[in-house]
Amino acid sequence: MRRICFIGSILATLWFVQLVSAQDFPGAPDLEQAFEKKINAGTLRDLDDVAALCQSALDKGLNDEGKEQAKELQVSAWLEYSEQVEPSIIGPARDRRWRVYRKEVLSRLDKAVELKPELANAHLMIARLNALEGGDPARARIAVEKAIELAASDAQHLSAALMIRAQLALTDEDRLSDLNQAVKVVPENLDAIRMRGALYLKMGQPEKALEDFKKWTELEPENLGAYLVVVQVLSQLDRADEAKEVLDNAIKQNPKAAGLLALRARMQLDATRGLEDEEAAASVGKALADADAALVIDENNIEALLVRATILADKKRFDEALRDVNKVLELQPDLVLGLWTRSLVLAANKQYDEAVKDIKLLAANDPANEVFQMQLAALYNAMGEPRRALDIYDRVLRVDPENAQALRGRGDAHLSLGQHKEAVKDLEESLELDPENDGVLNNLAWVLATSTDHEVRNGKRAIELAIKACEVTKYEQPHILSTLASGYAEVEDFESAIKWVKEGLAKSKEATQTESLTKELESYEKKQPWRENQAEEKKKKEAEKAESGDKSDDKSDGGEAKPDNPPEKKDGLFQTT
Repeated sequence: MRRICFIGSILATLWFVQLVSAQDFPGAPDLEQAFEKKINAGTLRDLDDVAALCQSALDKGLNDEGKEQAKELQVSAWLEYSEQVEPSIIGPARDRRWRVYRKEVLSRLDKAVELKPELANAHLMIARLNALEGGDPARARIAVEKAIELAASDAQHLSAALMIRAQLALTDEDRLSDLNQAVKVVPENLDAIRMRGALYLKMGQPEKALEDFKKWTELEPENLGAYLVVVQVLSQLDRADEAKEVLDNAIKQNPKAAGLLALRARMQLDATRGLEDEEAAASVGKALADADAALVIDENNIEALLVRATILADKKRFDEALRDVNKVLELQPDLVLGLWTRSLVLAANKQYDEAVKDIKLLAANDPANEVFQMQLAALYNAMGEPRRALDIYDRVLRVDPENAQALRGRGDAHLSLGQHKEAVKDLEESLELDPENDGVLNNLAWVLATSTDHEVRNGKRAIELAIKACEVTKYEQPHILSTLASGYAEVEDFESAIKWVKEGLAKSKEATQTESLTKELESYEKKQPWRENQAEEKKKKEAEKAESGDKSDDKSDGGEAKPDNPPEKKDGLFQTT
């Protein structure tokens, strides 16, 4: 920890020259030895020895000039000791024994300001150390006020002191006032600028926060963290284009910055929501390219691995997706986003039991997290365990009665149990809260068109809902086109029913869905409306399996209230927030 203070060494030499006049006093030899040790001090122990020799000289006796020199040297040793140890207490490489070090430093600083009260830097350190957790806030406030008083003509010390007072302030307004003054005194004080930006965010003023964080990028153009913060704030302000422009410029300046590439990959992936198919595919392609590039630079970049896992799962490359997300969890076993992403990948691959394990772990660590509870319920629905899903939805709705997604999920669970009246009630309430939700529109229309309970069926209402669902999805979803067909069949307009189910068949790309739509078409061609009760269908399948001796599990794919229809990506199992 050797650090020789050049100015201090010169002063020590001058003091040593002046010491000749104090040779006749008993403490002179100790003071002379203290000067010599100060000039050659290479360790903290040496500095403590200097202070001890000065005290010994004072105790033995010195003339007035010698006393003053001894006190000056003693204070100098204590200050240098404190300056050398302070980075181990508050720096980026904080030592695990920092609390012990703080106590040792404060004991020396307190003695220093007792001998020399005008030491602004010493008061500043006392305030800074006491402002840390476990410190003495009252002592910190006294010290910082003294530091501000003494540092009036020293801009750097004054700005630093104002920052500490901001930390100690009891209100955001007082905190902001001090930070404004700190930046005014030293406009390039990055710590104050960053702190003020964070405070603006806390106070709900993201535009002002953005100004500070942009200033940060100007003052530290090579600091990747500055760009990341700017992009996050711009994203919060829904200024995605500007955020991407900042990222693009940052990547041009730092082409090997894996973190920036990974963040742009995440932005490109998030940008796919609401885009047309071709645009969405292009955005996903760019996201994958950025993620791949980031991982070439840093194979352990967690954000890039998670982005790539999400994209690969969407492409049904589940083994590769799981490899990426499992690597993330090897690097950070308790990472919430890692466990969450793996559960989504597993669910997409219909590995529901494994997906449930991850969600249960997240829910156990954060029982109040509604998102985890909702995802667990959605998984139970998908696994064909609607009663377990109902228990969770009931708990969620007791706390949050207007949770549209929970109402929709509970409605789907009721459908799986053949409880059509209860399902209609929940789905109607969900629709009131979220009128454009195509999943709710579809499921409600389906049960109103196909229920085995004639008191539930309402063909006219089913058609209205199905048309709206088709409009929301631009008539592109086969299962929703089939729902529209079922509505027309219920009002005995079989010509329209056949038309729309054929439209659904033309757009169908999955074998199970095509099979289901073909059966519906056959029914309509016979002028027979479609009827469905999932609970009855399940019992029938179980009976058939029992007769055939088939022991395999019969777990529904869940999700939509349509035969063999997988869950939609924007609902239930595929939450991404």
